[in-house]
Amino acid sequence: MERIIGLDLGSVTCGISISDPLGMIARALTTVRFAPDDYDAALQDVLKVIRENGVKKSYSVCRAT
Repeated sequence: MERIIGLDLGSVTCGISISDPLGMIARALTTVRFAPDDYDAALQDVLKVIRENGVKKSYSVCRAT
């Protein structure tokens, strides 16, 4: 199966979790830090994590403010 990542995007951090190879259990992987509202920089860091871990699917969390 494929690993899945979950993204929790904020204004200066993006929390990244990753599933086990079966896609059943997830764990915290890392937190990407970036300049306030510099989402282009955050995207580059997230893409690097995706490539390094062979991720095929991702999910993100949206919070109402």
